[in-house]
Amino acid sequence: MSYRIILLFSWSGYSQNLVHLGAYTKNTKYSNTYNELYPGATQIIVRSEPSFFWSSQASRKRYLEPAVEALEALGGLVPVSKTAKSALSMDPSPSILVHAFSNGGASQLTTLGEIISSRGIPSSSLPVSALVLDSCPGDGGAEGTILAFSSSVSNPLVRGIIKFLIRFLYFYVSLQRKIFRSSSETVLDKMKARLNEQRVLPWFDKSTPRLYLYSTADKLIPYREIEAHAQRGKQSGFTVTLERFDNSPHVAHAKMHPERYWAAIQRLWDSAAESRSQTADHP
Repeated sequence: MSYRIILLFSWSGYSQNLVHLGAYTKNTKYSNTYNELYPGATQIIVRSEPSFFWSSQASRKRYLEPAVEALEALGGLVPVSKTAKSALSMDPSPSILVHAFSNGGASQLTTLGEIISSRGIPSSSLPVSALVLDSCPGDGGAEGTILAFSSSVSNPLVRGIIKFLIRFLYFYVSLQRKIFRSSSETVLDKMKARLNEQRVLPWFDKSTPRLYLYSTADKLIPYREIEAHAQRGKQSGFTVTLERFDNSPHVAHAKMHPERYWAAIQRLWDSAAESRSQTADHP
């Protein structure tokens, strides 16, 4: 199988340029390892900003537009200028591995899926694809969310504002649920539900394998929430694999257990290729 595109959604506050293609001025342990494992692939790295969660849909769309343009240029998306008829005659789509870190990366992923789906142009074909969810999704409560969003903020005033807004949001939602018996959903609730949709990205289907990499030692995201999310995916008929670590902090599993971490991802890719091959042989 030809590994063409690796789409990485970083965790909140991760210091990397918005989108990098091919060559890198700042390599990371993840992009370096992907280069070693799949040297023919082009990597698209999307940075996650804490403000993304609270931005308008229009602002989110502008922020992710470079990623959309990169996918179009690489053949992973049909350009909006194409008609549905001409789209179906295009060359087969490249293989795509999607790797999201923490709730910040998962939020970027689900938003990108909504943006692409709204375009209304079908994929030329369903490519070999797979999804990696590292340390997500889940809700660590007000304090866990504060830690996730404020850890990369050095300005004490801004950090204080973030803490106030998050605590107020949790209080407001709790008040609605208790007093008004409302089933109000938080941003995280909506994101988790979207991740368990079959077409979270338009080229996904039920056979697209999903891998959860997580730890019981994660202080930001409760591991049982991740397991519950994976279980709901299994109940929906998705192909789900869990790789649980017991001593690695949030988004630090690759650092502490590199062999297990990358072996799990390689197995995921192999299963994706096998699944798509079986689908092609038995339409």
